Amino acid sequence: MSTISTPGTDAPSVETPDYPMTRAAGCPFDPPPTLHTLQTEAPISRVRLWDGSTPWLVTRYEDQRALLGDPRISADSTLPHYPHAGAGQKERRRQSRSFIAMDDPEHARQRRMATGSFSIKHVEALRPAIQKIVDHLIDELLARPKPVDLVQAFALPVPSLVICELLGVPYADHDFFQANSKVLIKRTSTPEQGRAATERLVDYLDRLIGDKLAHPADDLLSTLAARVRAGELSRREAADMGLLLLVAGHETTANMIALGTLALLQHPDQLARLRESDDPKVVASAVEELLRYLNIVHSGRRRVALEDIEIGGVTIRAGEGVVVANDIGNRDPAAPRPRPAGHRPQRPPSRGLRLRCAPVPGPAAGPRGTAGRLRHPVPPHPDPAVGHGPGPDPFQARRAGLRRLRTAHHLVTAAKCRAGMEEPMKVIVDQNKCVASGQCVLATPGVFDQREEDGIVVLLTETPPEDLADDVRQAVALCPAQAIWVEEEGDKQ
Repeated sequence: MSTISTPGTDAPSVETPDYPMTRAAGCPFDPPPTLHTLQTEAPISRVRLWDGSTPWLVTRYEDQRALLGDPRISADSTLPHYPHAGAGQKERRRQSRSFIAMDDPEHARQRRMATGSFSIKHVEALRPAIQKIVDHLIDELLARPKPVDLVQAFALPVPSLVICELLGVPYADHDFFQANSKVLIKRTSTPEQGRAATERLVDYLDRLIGDKLAHPADDLLSTLAARVRAGELSRREAADMGLLLLVAGHETTANMIALGTLALLQHPDQLARLRESDDPKVVASAVEELLRYLNIVHSGRRRVALEDIEIGGVTIRAGEGVVVANDIGNRDPAAPRPRPAGHRPQRPPSRGLRLRCAPVPGPAAGPRGTAGRLRHPVPPHPDPAVGHGPGPDPFQARRAGLRRLRTAHHLVTAAKCRAGMEEPMKVIVDQNKCVASGQCVLATPGVFDQREEDGIVVLLTETPPEDLADDVRQAVALCPAQAIWVEEEGDKQ
């Protein structure tokens, strides 16, 4: 039986708690205890926001995944009852609206103008430059008097330098954009503060777009300026997109570096395993586990229902706000791919980090010898004589080998199918839904690739070798847009 609601009313028999909620003092990494209770007892329930509105809070992984893939749910922040995170952020969205607060087709059109620069190949090409930045900052950090402020000396400069390099923003202006970015993401900023910070940053990005129109370079702002010149974007739209990329490109990563370091220091056995391994899969697994465990964004994904939606015994009415709490969703023990707090799903025990709540370390804790400098391990102190020139595509050899393997596999599979012995797995991709996250390429580079111009997934084979079947299923589970699925023999019975 469904619980029926009307906009602005509370769900029956459930006290409406304030959102966001207070964390437990002894475990700063863990979602608030109230979220755990709601996930168990009232997984889709009302919460009260800063402005008194009472949107639905969704806490279970499967419900979250279903809603985020439902076309009846909108990300359009201009709609009535959109659950804004704060007064300042509401004003920011009113002044500067980027594609993450839009629906398709405009969302896809604008997003694909930027995603090509974030494809796996493009990011890999940046590795030498990023490695040079990281090495330099670590050397400076280790040479400083102790203790060292990890955030100011390392966690914030690394992503700021990288996003400046990628966008074509002068790093000399980092104090300006970092200070204003903090105002934009702060939940307690007033509308006046949000408006002023937005105006300063949009004006700044608009001037840079103007510079790129006059003097284009090899950077993302120049790419957006070219879209302006071609009439595909307005200059304001380009500035708004640049603002999104600049803010999101350094704040989230800075927090991830700092909190990830702290989490590893609280789990010395896991830190030791990471330091001792030279297996790239161990580092990749550690990054994914830290992202799941820490879940940097704790304000939820904000949406509005366009139609009545019945889910989890609740009817969300058209026009009602929805908050998808991905931090607690990543801790859901009932998910098909188990996601409890201390386990990385589908990782062998010898590979995965196992992170649990631990007391906050004392002031003596420090960043002694960072081992995992980048996602894949590299020599800790590269020979300066070698330099930092661009290296080969790290997936090239794997793809070549997999092509040979696929050829043999197809011949064998075809023979088996003709003999009625085997029905192969078939992979299907919806490119219109793809958001170019590249997760599938990282999971199975022999099956998936990305288009050069926009990073959209390309299927290299519809029938992958049997030994890649589990990796393909992992790619399906990881796809944030639910743009990949498989048909297997059991599905047709």
